[in-house]
Amino acid sequence: MEKQTITIDSLNNAFALVGSMPTYTSTDRVYNNLIGSGDFKLISNSELKTALASYYKVLDLLNLVQSSHEMIHVQTFSPYIIDNLDYTALKNRSFGHKLPKPVDKNIILNVVKSLKFRNIITAKIRVLSDLQERYMEIQVINDHIIQLLRSR
Repeated sequence: MEKQTITIDSLNNAFALVGSMPTYTSTDRVYNNLIGSGDFKLISNSELKTALASYYKVLDLLNLVQSSHEMIHVQTFSPYIIDNLDYTALKNRSFGHKLPKPVDKNIILNVVKSLKFRNIITAKIRVLSDLQERYMEIQVINDHIIQLLRSR
């Protein structure tokens, strides 16, 4: 089997991407007001009602997964980076300011061999996969709702 090669900078940059926290926000006040006031029954299209209810059911689950992601990030991922990596070696695409030069950008080579690192990355990947599934579910429901509204 051939050894794959990747530069230290590329490895550090890739690890910096793992630190991202994508979020989806939606406001449910209108929906809750429709339900609470009884005005939801004014929507005569039962397929639209079902689609709206499905959207908010998935949104609740998405919010739970996002909260779990934030908790893992704050309690596990970020402290691990701070304790074990040269943070200045991790390229932050949204920072915009020059950071000091890394003291040891090669430290990541030792870190990636540890079981703790692999477990943290695995947990992060699982949460991100779950988030992606919820985002895709919401996109399908959104497309369906738009189609229903346009067909009226």
